[in-house]
Amino acid sequence: MNKVLLGLLLGAVLGAIDGGTAWFTPAVRSMMVGIVVGSTIKGLIAGVAAGVFARKVNSVPLGILFGLVVGFALAFLVAYMQHGYYFEIILPGSIVGMIVGYATQRPVPVSDSASVRCNFSERISATRGHAAGLPFVFVTHSESRASKRCCSSDGQQG
Repeated sequence: MNKVLLGLLLGAVLGAIDGGTAWFTPAVRSMMVGIVVGSTIKGLIAGVAAGVFARKVNSVPLGILFGLVVGFALAFLVAYMQHGYYFEIILPGSIVGMIVGYATQRPVPVSDSASVRCNFSERISATRGHAAGLPFVFVTHSESRASKRCCSSDGQQG
């Protein structure tokens, strides 16, 4: 799945859950619909930003940090406009950003036909997934870096 699309979908779902946590603050229960919609939009923005960042930078720690910063910044803006409830708004917003930042950086599944040959003549094939009874194989972070550095996804040196 496309990293931006993954960030968009996950950000929307987690944003809605983030907005739902407002139920635990009795003073704002009458504004639940607006809070859930606003938090969903906030999650969408954080998800798209994390997805775009994940396309450019291939680092899980930096993805989590970027998500944290974006989630914190968006949540802070909302809390600042409300003149209160800083902790109740910023904490879940930052957590949403961290989760979306991680999710957009996680290893990507590779199809059965894909295999990678690198400069050191090692071939990583999809048979590992079949040995475990899986129809696909997950490429780890280090394997993904090696494949980007030395060859294309069809196994040709590049």
